[in-house]
Amino acid sequence: MLVTADHGFLYQRSDLEPAEYLSETPQGDAVVFGRRHVIGEGLKDQSAFTTWTPQALGYDGGDEVQIPRGLHRLRKQGAGYQYVHGGASLQEVVVPLVTLTRGRSTAASKVTVDVNVSTPTITTSTVMVTLLQRDPVRGKKRGRELVIGAYAPDGVLLSGERTVDVASEAEDIRDRGRTVELVLNEEAERYNGQVITIRAAERVNGQLTPYQSTTATLQRGFGGFNDAF
Repeated sequence: MLVTADHGFLYQRSDLEPAEYLSETPQGDAVVFGRRHVIGEGLKDQSAFTTWTPQALGYDGGDEVQIPRGLHRLRKQGAGYQYVHGGASLQEVVVPLVTLTRGRSTAASKVTVDVNVSTPTITTSTVMVTLLQRDPVRGKKRGRELVIGAYAPDGVLLSGERTVDVASEAEDIRDRGRTVELVLNEEAERYNGQVITIRAAERVNGQLTPYQSTTATLQRGFGGFNDAF
């Protein structure tokens, strides 16, 4: 990444003191000047100005240019005297260029989350999913946004999907665990006796990518998956 910038300017709200103006006035032939530049021919060399010849500016001939040194202003009638562009000071003659290089050691990383079910056999209409965040969110360690659901072997969604922001800052790992309840839908009854997948996908910039999954066996002895229990 390259960062650059044009020069800025200074704004002074209060009235200027006489010492903030140049005591010298530009002298030469056909002199035209603003508050921070002088253009003309035969410009007199003065200590208060930096002078550039046409050749120094890349021209074969023509006008010379003078810039006040420091932040002093040239006296001129009209508005705008409270703005200063710096004359021949550093911000006028140097364009800053910053190169940013991010090493691997300084890159941010995300917390690790273990996804499990509370029991390997599902006998009710709900699946209790446990999430254990191994490390706390702090410094360059960031959380994860997980979308969790139960899926049949052929990919059919068997429950509602739950979105969970896993980003605990707790120091004790026991305080970073949580349980998510998935309610099975009517489709789940067709897969009774089969192994289903509880899948956690991570949402990054609006897109879902697989993160972690675990399995459990549907084992309802009687009744539908939407029956009361």
